[in-house]
Amino acid sequence: MLTSVLMKNGVLTHLLDLANELHSLGIKVSIAIKKDQRRNNRRLNNYASLTRNLNTEIPIHFFYGNDLYTFAKKSKVDLIHAHARLTYSSALSVSERLNVPLVITIHGVYPWQKTHPSALAHSKKIIAIGSAQADSVGLEYKQKIAIIPNGIDLEKFKPLAITNNLDEPLKILWYGRTDEKTSRGLRILNQTIKILRDQGVKIEANKVGVNNSHSITEFISRPWIDNPLPLLQKHQVAFGHSRSLREAMACGNVGFLLGYGYGGKIDQEWFRQDKKQHVDAIPEYKLPLPTPERIAEDLKLLADNRDYLLFSRIEARDTALKYFDVKNMVSETLEVYKECVE
Repeated sequence: MLTSVLMKNGVLTHLLDLANELHSLGIKVSIAIKKDQRRNNRRLNNYASLTRNLNTEIPIHFFYGNDLYTFAKKSKVDLIHAHARLTYSSALSVSERLNVPLVITIHGVYPWQKTHPSALAHSKKIIAIGSAQADSVGLEYKQKIAIIPNGIDLEKFKPLAITNNLDEPLKILWYGRTDEKTSRGLRILNQTIKILRDQGVKIEANKVGVNNSHSITEFISRPWIDNPLPLLQKHQVAFGHSRSLREAMACGNVGFLLGYGYGGKIDQEWFRQDKKQHVDAIPEYKLPLPTPERIAEDLKLLADNRDYLLFSRIEARDTALKYFDVKNMVSETLEVYKECVE
């Protein structure tokens, strides 16, 4: 049984990709989503409509605290895998009452030992999506931790075509977060695009996933959308990090790692054994702070040399195929499950 909360974010997308892949392997999967008691009654009664775009054949059960135990017992679960931290305590309670192992996934950097000490202590294994997330758990639980980076569905996230049109503008997408720290890169990117447009570079720029701001003047603003695939397939260059950047690169966008810090263009060189293999731009990774001038130099190379743009887009898809496949993530996760139940 996998648990989460119903929010449009990478945690839920991660869970659904994991659940769907496990289901395709013939493993019985249950999904349990915690209801938010702060929502009004009308919204609570509308959960079915909120899930119609979740793209899964797996039934989804919505629960409050004790309700999860009833569902888990009826489903005869052998293992509970809790994702969103708001479900850790409920999953812990069910794990103890049914005497089944608990796995928790750490998706972010957080004071975990202060907020969820019981779940950490009781869990059989802890999965972290990156080394910074693992470090935030603390040395006490180092032996329990498995670092398994995000994987994405490469059969879903794929380009329609990667072509070279010399007359079209450079199509840039910010595919990012609303978090203040990780969205600081958007403000710098906004300045970058103004610099390039003032130099006569033709650019089409869209942003998805951040709140409207009067200071962001160079982008067409779009809210979070249920199906980002057509937009990802339309663009040539994407800025962001974590799952978002992986999805964009899989669709044939040249990926630039940008959030709180700036990692530049992500290609296969990034994954050399002597380099860190994170695709995150959170403060803990201590990437150089972004500057408009540095990003402008990188984008100018693509705008001025369309053969290089074409090569870089093909390389982005190849990088995704080699390093971002959800099947790799699921295979490593299954090894964790086996260790817990044997």
